[in-house]
Amino acid sequence: MPLLRQQKGFKDEIVLASVGSRDVLVLSLWESSEDADAYHDSAHKDALTLLDNMIETNPRVGTPDVLHTTLYESHATVSGI
Repeated sequence: MPLLRQQKGFKDEIVLASVGSRDVLVLSLWESSEDADAYHDSAHKDALTLLDNMIETNPRVGTPDVLHTTLYESHATVSGI
């Protein structure tokens, strides 16, 4: 989280997991898709290096559609890891 908070345009993060499952979905909210892309192309690789011993498979990066949220009213871009 400290690394994410330092990134330009980072707004918030949501981590979703099911009880009894090892799968975790991390959604990072950004001011714009450009900010999310800039993070993915630079600091994201550093974060994966730091977490290398804890990650069992290669993370998949995508951009999901947000169907509904009650977090706050925003036009933030959501980047899923």
